[in-house]
Amino acid sequence: MNAELLLMFTLNSDRAYLHAHPERELTSDESAAYEAALNQRTRGVPAQYITGHQEFWGMDLIVTPAVLIPRPETEHVIETVLACVQRRAPSPAGPLHIADVGTG
Repeated sequence: MNAELLLMFTLNSDRAYLHAHPERELTSDESAAYEAALNQRTRGVPAQYITGHQEFWGMDLIVTPAVLIPRPETEHVIETVLACVQRRAPSPAGPLHIADVGTG
């Protein structure tokens, strides 16, 4: 999965393109860039830091080593909170306020 993600990043393409063009050969520059990305990943650098992107809750977030990578479990927390909020009766006190404290 990471190898495919890094290849899509190297070619600036999507998964559909990769599968539709299995005969596509890498140029020497693309091959060097792909090998560099794979080497970084082998050294433990998260794929998201290599590509600079992480999909989260339908958004493409820009990530760097200076920020935490959103985890899939966090999407589950959001879904759970939204389900609870939707079941909540409207309050005369006004809209519900949620504070995200200490989660990152």
